[in-house]
Amino acid sequence: GLAEGDYREYSVGLGVDPAVDVDLAWLVQEAFDAPLPASWSEHTDDEGRLYFFHEASGESAWEHPMDGVYRELISIVKQARIAERHYLPAEVEASHARLVHTHLREVHQRALDALEGWSGPYNSDEGDYYYNAHLRCSVWESPLAEWNHELVLRHSVLCRCLLPDRTVVGADGTVERLPAAGERTLSGADLLKALQLPLELLRRGDPDGSDAP
Repeated sequence: GLAEGDYREYSVGLGVDPAVDVDLAWLVQEAFDAPLPASWSEHTDDEGRLYFFHEASGESAWEHPMDGVYRELISIVKQARIAERHYLPAEVEASHARLVHTHLREVHQRALDALEGWSGPYNSDEGDYYYNAHLRCSVWESPLAEWNHELVLRHSVLCRCLLPDRTVVGADGTVERLPAAGERTLSGADLLKALQLPLELLRRGDPDGSDAP
C-alpha cells in the first residue's frame, strides 16, 4: 500500500484530488498496482533512483509506463463529468458511450501505428520471437499482447467510470448490458474483435536467424 503522503502525491500526479475525487480512489490504487508491461524492465541508476527501460526502442523513463495511460483515462473521465452538465439526464448515457467509442478508436489507431513494422512470431532454437523491420530489432514478448491489454483496460475503466453498472460500450458505440452473472463474457482479443478493434501482426518471410534476441 501507499503511505498517506505518497498516496496524495501520486494521486495529484495522475490528476486526482483525493479530497474531492473520492470515487476515483480505486482507480488510483489500480494505477499504482499496475504491472510493468513485458517489454519494459525496471532498473536503478548509480544514485539509487528507479527508472524504466524499453529495450526495443532504447527509451528510458522515470515514470512507470502505465501511469500515462491512467492519467489520460482520468482526464477523460473528469472532462466527461463536466460536460454532462450540459446534457439532459436522458442524454448523458449516450453521450458518454460516444466518447468511449471515439477514444477506443483513436487508441486503436495509435496501436496500428505503433505495430507498423512488427512481424512474427518466428521460430528460433531459444523460442518464438518478433521482429521490427524499421528498428531492426527483435524481442521475445509479443508487442501485440501489450496493445491488446491496453485497449481492454481502457474499455473497462471508461465503462466502469462513465456508464451504469453492468453496462459497456458495444462495437457501434451504443450501450450494451453485460451478461448475467455466470454467463460467459468476452475478454482480451475476443472482446476487441467484438468491438471491431482487432489487432494482428504481419507474418513475413523469416528474418535471418541472427535477428533473434
